[in-house]
Amino acid sequence: MRDDLLNTNYKIMSDVVGKAVQYSPDCILIIVSNPLDAMAQAAYKQSGFSRNRVIGDGRHSGFRALPGVHRA
Repeated sequence: MRDDLLNTNYKIMSDVVGKAVQYSPDCILIIVSNPLDAMAQAAYKQSGFSRNRVIGDGRHSGFRALPGVHRA
């Protein structure tokens, strides 16, 4: 099951990272997808960004409480 999750999320993440790099080449990527380590490493390699511009954060998986995001 983890392999299925990895493959599915990798395809989605690759598409998103490719577009982020293309349209916003100065951005910082914050990866919150599972499996976190694999997705953050893949985003780092695909983006070509320095390691301080690709951040993996498992504390906010599911987007329950992202800092700076206020719900009405």
